[in-house]
Amino acid sequence: MFDAQIYSFKQPQMAPDGIGGVTQSLVDTQVAVYGWLDMINGTQGNAIQNAFVESSTHVLVTDGFASGVKTGMVTEADGKLYEVTFVDNPNHINHHLEIYLRYSGDDKGAN
Repeated sequence: MFDAQIYSFKQPQMAPDGIGGVTQSLVDTQVAVYGWLDMINGTQGNAIQNAFVESSTHVLVTDGFASGVKTGMVTEADGKLYEVTFVDNPNHINHHLEIYLRYSGDDKGAN
């Protein structure tokens, strides 16, 4: 079995850029989880029924329950950024999370 990796989460924050626009920065949240990141292939019949899953490209399955992960947060893996689209606590048993993510580019700003 592959070892779980650590994933930390950041919150996007908008700030004025001084010339009438805004810039986005990522602020540390102190929220981190251990887990496994996997690509969603889009052929799973049940997944198509849910819009949040349809727009997701990856899922992060955590090794244990963690609170604090919210929709809209961002995590990074291997220089690639992923936006949280949905956080699922299966059956509400606080055993683990399934965090649905959408690839949003690399950490250099390219998509």
